[in-house]
Amino acid sequence: MASIVLELQQKAMYQQGSVSDLLRIAYAVARKLRVDKFTSWAKQELDGYQSVDKDLIPQYRTVRGQLRAFNPYRGWIPAVIPDDGLSKLVESTQLFEPVPEIEHILSNNNGIIQKTLPHVASTTLSKYFKMDTQFSLILERSALEGILQDIRQNVLDWALRLEEEGILGDGVKFSDEEKQAAQEHSSQLNITAPGAHIQVQQNTSHSSQTMQTHQIDIQRVQALAEQIRTNLDQTGLRENDKGEVLRELEVLSEQIHSTSPHPGSISKSFAFIKSVLERAVGSLVASGLLYEIDKLH
Repeated sequence: MASIVLELQQKAMYQQGSVSDLLRIAYAVARKLRVDKFTSWAKQELDGYQSVDKDLIPQYRTVRGQLRAFNPYRGWIPAVIPDDGLSKLVESTQLFEPVPEIEHILSNNNGIIQKTLPHVASTTLSKYFKMDTQFSLILERSALEGILQDIRQNVLDWALRLEEEGILGDGVKFSDEEKQAAQEHSSQLNITAPGAHIQVQQNTSHSSQTMQTHQIDIQRVQALAEQIRTNLDQTGLRENDKGEVLRELEVLSEQIHSTSPHPGSISKSFAFIKSVLERAVGSLVASGLLYEIDKLH
């Protein structure tokens, strides 16, 4: 009988059938081989991420839209935020919907997709624009299509890795030797916080993995520190909380301008700033800054 792993590769490469169907096959293969992490990922994509901590949502599900405000006379109109950094924070959003729902949205919409912002976010933006109205994000079709393409690529990478390890299957069945090989090599798909890479990794005799020394991108650290400083007044934090952030930014500045910046000190400063920003409940700007901090790691 034909190999289900090779069939999986073919469906992923030539975009045969829906991504939902592709995921169901991948889920079945991973479950038969007892590859827990990939099984969980495939199931999560099929079920959606509504009940998952936002830090665990894959990076490819973060997209950027165009902000719109509702005008009772003109309908939805562009809401322009002059500051590029703040605009990026506000217009970035995570999509929690299950893959079948994303496909349904695409099949029933030939143009743009509108995502209404939660009441708390709209309230924050109303204060910023000094107008009491609703706000939404306009998402291009390409943003949703990009999510599906990334999922196809993840499945393809994983199926190719299985073949490299001699795990092909006979029809929908796998031999005891193949199941054992899957356990020994522990095929993994690591889905981490936004900003981290999605990595397919086999712990095999043909590959090695070493721990690398953490590299500091001082330019990114400095840019983020400045972004926090610039947008701090828009977070809705109390004055004493803002003072705590500003003092920690000064500590961070010392590390940025040091000839030998210490990674632990920089991480500690951002962890403290993050803990303060989390006090700004319901602030869209604070949420955006928290997202940027998470991306740094």
